[in-house]
This record gives sequence, structure tokens and C-alpha cells, in this order.
Amino acid sequence: MKPVKDIRDVETEIRRALIILKTMPTDGPKKLRSHWPACLNEQTDDNLMSKPLKYTKALPEEIDDMDEVLEDWLKCIDYDERNLVIMRNSGWSWKVLIDKYNVSRSHLYNRYVKCLKKILSYVLEKQQKKQKEVK
Repeated sequence: MKPVKDIRDVETEIRRALIILKTMPTDGPKKLRSHWPACLNEQTDDNLMSKPLKYTKALPEEIDDMDEVLEDWLKCIDYDERNLVIMRNSGWSWKVLIDKYNVSRSHLYNRYVKCLKKILSYVLEKQQKKQKEVK
């Protein structure tokens, strides 16, 4: 994974992780509970679904990156913030999100950016710790 420098990099990595997650097989062990937000299983706007996927089988490195992004990065924000970030990066339109959260677009956008900034600060701290360990 490339080092993250700004909010756009965070957004790109989250989108990439969600696309990899969509390409993963859906069948698995029966009666397994998931701790992922329910929005991943709901019917979304067909924005993400209508786009052709570039590949069908994820590489092990990509799966590791996906795990890091979805498990490690998103743990620094709370459940509602996590839902907002995942839904927006899954292709949900602002209009649908405004109806769901019942707030103005500017307020929702500010919340979204605030969440991305929290993630960015968490990731930058982690990157700095890694650099100190290497030296």
C-alpha cells in the first residue's frame, strides 16, 4: 500500500478496499455473524454495481491491504461515522444519504470530511511509528 498523504488518498484506499470486498466470494461458513455495518448488505444505488470490475480475483497483498483499511483504519471512528464513510465510498449518492441521516447536505459533507480527517490523522500517526521503528 502506498503511503497516505491526504484525505483523497484515504478516500481512494477505502474505495479500493470496498471494491476488493465486493469481488470476494460471498459464500462462507454457515451461521457466521458479521460485525460489518448492515449497509454493505443492503441494495445500494447501482453506481458501484454498474461499474465493471477490473479484475475478479484479488491478490493476497490486496486482501491484506483491504483488511488493514477496513479493520484497522475504520476502528478509529464510531459506528455511525463508519456507516457514513462506507456508504459514501460504496457509491451512495448524497441525496440518498441526506434522506437517511435527515440533515442538510453541507452538514453531512462536513461530517464526512471530519471522519476522513480522523482516519487520516490515525494513519499518519501509524506511518510515523513505523518509520521510527525502521530507523
